[in-house]
Amino acid sequence: MNAYGGFAQVRKVPVLAMVGRQTGDCGWPNGFYRRSNEPAVYRLSGQGVAPNIGADICHVVNEQQMAAFGGFRKVVVVELISDLGRGRRAVTECKNP
Repeated sequence: MNAYGGFAQVRKVPVLAMVGRQTGDCGWPNGFYRRSNEPAVYRLSGQGVAPNIGADICHVVNEQQMAAFGGFRKVVVVELISDLGRGRRAVTECKNP
């Protein structure tokens, strides 16, 4: 802490109020997501070390493709700052199911 100016630099707060949904140490579970401030839908998929958390993320290209995946009722709307790509590869366009 001396390198950062000592413990006097630490601000103490009664509650840590961070924006977003806590997903633990891992990324978001596989599924379909949309940030609250944008229309783009992302499909998170694949197999990883943790159950239901893979390495793939793709952008659903249009409404017809989303319908083929099962429809917009599957889409979870998340906070605009949510890091959907955490622990995943680069975003690609989704292939048709």
